[in-house]
Amino acid sequence: LKASLKDQGIIGPQKSKKQKRQNAQDAKASTDKRLQRHEALASIREQFNPFQFKTSARGPKFEVTTNKPQNDKLAKGIQGRPGLAKATAEQRRKETLLVEMQRRNKVGGIVDRRFGEDDPNMTLEDKMMERFAREQMKSHKKNTVFDLEGSDDDAEQVTLTHAGKTLFDDDDMEVGRDDFDENISDMESDDERSARKKFLKRLRAEEEAAEGEGEDGQPERKKTKKEVME
Repeated sequence: LKASLKDQGIIGPQKSKKQKRQNAQDAKASTDKRLQRHEALASIREQFNPFQFKTSARGPKFEVTTNKPQNDKLAKGIQGRPGLAKATAEQRRKETLLVEMQRRNKVGGIVDRRFGEDDPNMTLEDKMMERFAREQMKSHKKNTVFDLEGSDDDAEQVTLTHAGKTLFDDDDMEVGRDDFDENISDMESDDERSARKKFLKRLRAEEEAAEGEGEDGQPERKKTKKEVME
């Protein structure tokens, strides 16, 4: 190895200060020398690293004569360079397969749904004014849906429906009309009628007791058990 490095001029006696100064001033010569040094080291590395090449276990089976010139690799029986082929394949996979794996299950892109972004004729002020107006309308609709103090002109009138039909007629929805004014005796059930009668009877008894108390000036005395049994 030392002999090979010395033959290529990589190692040897140290240069004097004058030679180093001349080499530093000549930039082109130093660049060429650096390239030659790199090529020499690469050739020496190939010579002393047998695992970098794939060679045949034995020489050629038959000796042939041909007029084609053979290079050094064919003369030495070199069939390939597995190290270089592996590095090239890894680099190719990083550039193609790795990018696909990183982008898997990812959907890129942003959809701009802002008003006026796709219209080149609108200025920035027009876009901002239109967006502000739409936001105000949206907030006004949300606030007036359940506004009890608002008038019917501000929002659409909400009607109750069942099975696609309105529960009330137009006459029933008149302003100032009360549901208690209607005759609901036909709609009442037997239980409702009996409860209503009991309520009226109790109310009438309370009124009579109040009238009796007003005539005597004193509340009516509660009867004793003896008086009740007699």
